[in-house]
Amino acid sequence: MSTLVTPAMFSGSSETESVPEPRLTPAAFADLFAQHAPMFRVVAASRVGLDAADDVLQRAAILALGKLDSFTPETNFRAWFSAFVRNEARNMARSERRRTGLPLDDAALGAANPPPAMTGEPDADSDRLQTCLDGLSNTHRECVLLRVLSGCSYTQIAQITGLNSATARSHVHRARSALAACMGTLAAEGAIS
Repeated sequence: MSTLVTPAMFSGSSETESVPEPRLTPAAFADLFAQHAPMFRVVAASRVGLDAADDVLQRAAILALGKLDSFTPETNFRAWFSAFVRNEARNMARSERRRTGLPLDDAALGAANPPPAMTGEPDADSDRLQTCLDGLSNTHRECVLLRVLSGCSYTQIAQITGLNSATARSHVHRARSALAACMGTLAAEGAIS
């Protein structure tokens, strides 16, 4: 019976020592994550709102850390990690829809709460904008927020969302038009004040 001769037999290393290292180390992941965190927060907030965005980022980071070997250095980290963020945001939104609960009555909170102006809570214009943003589709909202808040180019938006550049530009244009129309309508109607 013959034995297959391999280069490892001559180098003195065993097969267990030749396991390849992850392509992206946890330290390199942490550096890239910190560098792009504001943009990832925008992606998460466009899907689940600002309050839940940090939770989505944390969950997405935990998942991505477990899958570092799936990242290829030649690919775009922002696009790779944005997929985790979008998927986790989708999962969170789905689980929130399943929850049922009663709204908390303002009277139950008591009179000790300060007025919104003193707490830094949003004013009528912010409420109006949030209402209009909520009316956009996820894709339109994500594209316009990446462009306006993160300053991403259309090419970067395309990489992050998986769209092509022209489609990303179209989504941003349509979202801006819809926001302008919605803001004008709500201001004229005095719907939120």
